[in-house]
Amino acid sequence: MVSWWELSRTRNPPAARIVRRMGLMAGELSGVWSPGKQPIWSAGQVRTGQLTDGAGRDLVMILKVFYSRGYGESTMDHVVYLDKKADELTRLLSGEKEMIIRGAAGRKMPYGRVSSGDVLYFLNNDGEGLVRARAVVESVLNSEKMAKEQSVGLVQQHQEQLRLTDRQFKRWAGKRYLVLISLRDVEAVSPFEIDKSSYGNMDDWLPVETIEAVKMGDS
Repeated sequence: MVSWWELSRTRNPPAARIVRRMGLMAGELSGVWSPGKQPIWSAGQVRTGQLTDGAGRDLVMILKVFYSRGYGESTMDHVVYLDKKADELTRLLSGEKEMIIRGAAGRKMPYGRVSSGDVLYFLNNDGEGLVRARAVVESVLNSEKMAKEQSVGLVQQHQEQLRLTDRQFKRWAGKRYLVLISLRDVEAVSPFEIDKSSYGNMDDWLPVETIEAVKMGDS
């Protein structure tokens, strides 16, 4: 028998978050049905958090229902264009650069739309159109509305991780809203093209949910 508490202590952080939040909907979980149209657990079993044999299989089914009802904290894939003139891609791959930035006068993409654990797929903004690397989001800072001096100060505070060129600094420092995204596990991938026809006039950040939805094949 495995308790919800024990599952919530798993070393897989996304799974731990899911299971902890699932505890809040224990009453609803009692209504989940198995393929044989019988309840997987009784209401009592669910409320006490006890899993029986086949827990792994049942948990997968529970997770599907959990996400379908909008309770989950699922991760998302994003396609991100990097500044070719500043050689951002090379500097991320080398480890010299550990953070990327976006900003605007308002809450523009990706403000509030990228989270820890999301995967970013990178390509240069030089018209080549090939994804060449990916990274996992370590942490995200979505700023509050700032005065120009506050914005400049925030960029200066993180410049060691951002490694912005003078041109980039002038572009981003001073924006009312900033998004600072720390990265980990940056790695090159076999280059592939994407289909961005569904994303209209979005310019340098595409929230694609899953990269397979836009991947067109290796080049």
